Amino acid sequence: MAQNVQSPVMVTQISPQQELDLELKQLSARDLSLRSIGVLVVTIIATGFLCLVAPNLLWRGQTIKIDSEYLPQLISGFIVLVVLFNIYLLDQKRRMDRSRQALISRLMAEACLPKSFLDPATQTFARTFLPQALEKAAEDAESYRNVFTLLQAVVSNFASVRRRFGEDAGDHVVMVLSQILKSSFHGSDLICRTAGAEFTVILLDTNEHQAQSPVARIMRAVDKWNKTSDVGYKLWLNIGICESANDSDPSKLLEEVRHRCLANQYRPAFPVSAAPESV
Repeated sequence: MAQNVQSPVMVTQISPQQELDLELKQLSARDLSLRSIGVLVVTIIATGFLCLVAPNLLWRGQTIKIDSEYLPQLISGFIVLVVLFNIYLLDQKRRMDRSRQALISRLMAEACLPKSFLDPATQTFARTFLPQALEKAAEDAESYRNVFTLLQAVVSNFASVRRRFGEDAGDHVVMVLSQILKSSFHGSDLICRTAGAEFTVILLDTNEHQAQSPVARIMRAVDKWNKTSDVGYKLWLNIGICESANDSDPSKLLEEVRHRCLANQYRPAFPVSAAPESV
């Protein structure tokens, strides 16, 4: 009696490194999706509000009347919608932060990285991790024939803030900048604290033109903080970016981005008439 012999099922296995790369790309896609949803919802709310306060601007030639007894309900609905949307954004942001920290922990575990590779104050990578990360980024760029961009951000008045307001103020400046950077980049970008108030970021699969988008987000966030903060000092930020080439030497790339950062290639959004070292 013949027996049915089942052919073996071919199962494609991926390496832990490929799995991590896939999860990093998924995290970046979630980040982009969240930003897109935010822009879409803000556009819809703004359009709806415009329809409410100035309907004749959108429907010319027609007179639209809204009964006054419905206005409180409409306004309350808008307020509830905005509140719920902000709750959703905060919840998604917390989820992404937890996912990012989990991926960093897994990356460190897979690579058997010591604890010294993580900065305890900011929960970003430490300076000791940067050479290894640059080498890996350069190898991947050469293997997959793509590019990456190096970005460096430095608070130029960090020393004067510490001198005038104390070490606690200096620590506060570092934390503010680290939070701004974390909220401005994708989950796959590697943020390293390389000095007191100096951070170097490796933007994977990103060219110099694409890197200008997070630079703009950083500048807007710094500008907003400077306008709303009442701590007595401002953040003066220097930023430099540099794109890798096919034969880029990581050490030379790091030197170039530091040179561009010192030259303050990207001017801050707030007024630059004051001296950079002023607080």
